[in-house]
Amino acid sequence: MTDRQPVRAVIFDLDGTLINSEPLHAEALTAVLSPLGARVSTAQYVGRPDDVVLREALQSIDHDASPNAVAEIHARKSALVVDWYATGRLTAQPGAPELVRACAQRVNVAVCTAARRNEAEAAMRGLGLTDVLHALVTADDTRDSKPDPAPYRLACARLDANPSECVALEDSPTGLTSALAARLRTVALLHTTPIDQLPGAHAHVRSIDLIDADALLAGEIV
Repeated sequence: MTDRQPVRAVIFDLDGTLINSEPLHAEALTAVLSPLGARVSTAQYVGRPDDVVLREALQSIDHDASPNAVAEIHARKSALVVDWYATGRLTAQPGAPELVRACAQRVNVAVCTAARRNEAEAAMRGLGLTDVLHALVTADDTRDSKPDPAPYRLACARLDANPSECVALEDSPTGLTSALAARLRTVALLHTTPIDQLPGAHAHVRSIDLIDADALLAGEIV
């Protein structure tokens, strides 16, 4: 941004942004769906809420896709992911924990994710970031998930910050759409999605380890 407005808060997406977890989520969904004859690929999962992916997978095999059926399978998938995180199957994106800690020393930081709260909290424990977060917004906190702006609006409210003073770091089209609709400044990371599928971002960066905290907070990136 040309006026170099300082940043008051930084809001990080989780899956794909801070952790390389989308293949793991797809594996967990397939593990709970395979007895029914369905599976989920990483491409089907990236940037999309679990309940939407599950409903589509169940409908594809003409299985009961009612809210109760989706919720029951979702709970089993979520428990599996939490267990895998606790037993070492959690991979941070290079440089991600370091950037969160560096930002948290100077401004408020939050995580805004479409993951369930138990999954997000398990990931934060695994990354050693629980104590540095000022807010955590998950799929359990809003009626509408990304790409709706509600999650990012709630994150800004919990940080007591105007959206224009916040920067969101996202890696998926749905997450980017959510942050833009909530009127945040946005950095699109190319961890999981090519640049042509992330239009509208204020900046594009190949990977999170290339972001300097001082430059980000000074408003030199967005």
